Amino acid sequence: MYYKFGLELTSRAPNRKRLIKKTSAELLVVLALGSMGLAGCAGGSGGGSGGAGASSASTNAGTSSSGGANVASTNPPVVVTKVEFAQTHVIPPSGISWPTTIGSVPLILAGQRSTLALIQFGQTDIKNPVLEVWSNQALVKSIPLNPPTQLPATEGGDAAYGANIWSATIPANLVTPGMSVNVSSDNYSRATATAVSVGANTELNMQILPFVLFGATNANTGLDLNSERVMKMTDQQKQQISAGWPGSITVVNHPLGQFVSPFFVMPPQSGNPGIPAYVATSKSDIKDTGRMVSAVNDITYAIHQSSGDMSLNRVTYASIIAVDNTSSAVNKLSWIGNGVSIVGSGSSTGGDTYGFLLHESGHAMSLHHSRTEYNDTTGHHFPYIQGSLFGSAWGYNSSVSVQRYHL
Repeated sequence: MYYKFGLELTSRAPNRKRLIKKTSAELLVVLALGSMGLAGCAGGSGGGSGGAGASSASTNAGTSSSGGANVASTNPPVVVTKVEFAQTHVIPPSGISWPTTIGSVPLILAGQRSTLALIQFGQTDIKNPVLEVWSNQALVKSIPLNPPTQLPATEGGDAAYGANIWSATIPANLVTPGMSVNVSSDNYSRATATAVSVGANTELNMQILPFVLFGATNANTGLDLNSERVMKMTDQQKQQISAGWPGSITVVNHPLGQFVSPFFVMPPQSGNPGIPAYVATSKSDIKDTGRMVSAVNDITYAIHQSSGDMSLNRVTYASIIAVDNTSSAVNKLSWIGNGVSIVGSGSSTGGDTYGFLLHESGHAMSLHHSRTEYNDTTGHHFPYIQGSLFGSAWGYNSSVSVQRYHL
């Protein structure tokens, strides 16, 4: 049984959009996917020469045989001063690249993902402008552009992303390698086509494996343990999260379902004095929660490795649900405030919250902490100065109305 969200839920999200700066948590995953070589952040052209138009999209567009360049028209061509696109970041058609201490980190559009197009014109008297989406010389769709008054709002009531920006959402199925765009209007003919760099469709399987320990049940935790496979997220939260990741995302209930046990064997601990192995039957028996999380992660890593998942775009996350059986309360749920992952292992473990999932999965996908990586010149890299958001691009989230703004 699986729960799938990402592009599909994003496309069904309420028609409330926003322009934001990236949060560090969102950025962690954006760069994590890039470090795995996934198309949403991968380098390379992806875009092709793109979009030479072979037919007219409107009576004013004339005829065309070279990427939408006008051959004959009764109206002058529209002047386009800026074209940008937004999935998770606002980027130019060719993509964006952030410099690091050892090179650069590129980002282009992910294929098969709905994309916001942002257009600025040189004329102020544009009438009914239309965004044309081309694919390998063929016009596939004409989309009316929304006026600047309908530009997605900036968080916190701050100033708009820009002035006189028209916008339209390109459906996910049209965002493919070889895509180009053009613009025409009632009173101006087609402009020069713009080639767009688009990578392949990418899918990341986030396999949630709940560890239900010490007799935890719905009754004594107040949880719906079946919903732990999606970290108790509501549909709106799923939409918000999927909109912040740079590819298609599938959250899967791990094939094992759940790891359920009334006890947990804690491994021996060296030191002076050392602690021998012991059996815990309650969270209250655990002397060091961090060591329990590490022990669970060892099991998770072994499962991930033996399942053949290490060579695939899969991350296994073990969310720990434990109860304190010494408590007289009806709700005996005991907080797990730790998380851990072996960097690059593909597996991670922690509390049953999305924050732990996001953070530890970043480590599982080869990321260290942001500031550490920024200062590392040996092989890791984080592009924002001192691990901050300084130097970031504007962000975009297609699903939520609560805005966030940075810097």
